[in-house]
Amino acid sequence: MLSVHTVKDGSHVRVNYYRTGGGSLTAKLGYERSGTSVFSANINMSTAPFHYERSWSTSTSCSAFYGKLLTSGGTLYITPPADPC
Repeated sequence: MLSVHTVKDGSHVRVNYYRTGGGSLTAKLGYERSGTSVFSANINMSTAPFHYERSWSTSTSCSAFYGKLLTSGGTLYITPPADPC
């Protein structure tokens, strides 16, 4: 499950990914805001406990965040928007 969380003034965003099983997976976590995407470095998501999190400090704004997961194979998963205001 991929999720995104933010704070009231939009100055911080956290993206979480929980896997239910194993198997090889390398991916980046990231977010999009106002048409601009930011991603982490590659993360090896193949080992227990299968919970991965990255967070970023951002500028204060009421613009919505979208959480993203981009696999090494190029598949992109996107969350529904998180509205900080």
